[in-house]
Amino acid sequence: MTLDRDADSPIEMTYDVLAAAGRNTTTGGEIAVAAAQVFTHRMALGAAAITDPMNADHAELLKMVPEKVTAFSEVGTIMWDRSARIVQQMAEVATREWAIAAETALSMTASADPAALAASQGRYAMTWFNRAASQVMGLTLLTMQAQHAAMAPLLRATTANAKRLRN
Repeated sequence: MTLDRDADSPIEMTYDVLAAAGRNTTTGGEIAVAAAQVFTHRMALGAAAITDPMNADHAELLKMVPEKVTAFSEVGTIMWDRSARIVQQMAEVATREWAIAAETALSMTASADPAALAASQGRYAMTWFNRAASQVMGLTLLTMQAQHAAMAPLLRATTANAKRLRN
């Protein structure tokens, strides 16, 4: 995935962004449901531990913090990696845009008359707008993909906990 997707129009890319948003919403909902189940079960375990500490489920209580640390450590690693990718893409776009602007400036200085200059400026403005719209949609898609990747460890942990606690 790059921010320079000449083959896709901003309209086509909008579909990809909306599809990614839908996936993220579904995943977020799955995490919320599983987390609520885990929270409810563990609240009951905590209450039981307070009233009868000797017979509490110490094994389950001891899993709570390490599981969270593991899941959120994975999230942090994923976000670090995805952020670096996004920054790299943005740097590549900025470099390309600088080169296009320099080329256009040279083209404008070679204009034979004011009409040719205006035509050159108009071409630049129209192509810039299309590139900018595509780049915004591409960046949005990269961000949505990063969010989805970051939710994966949380989904895995919460659904595994919910399943284990139901049994």
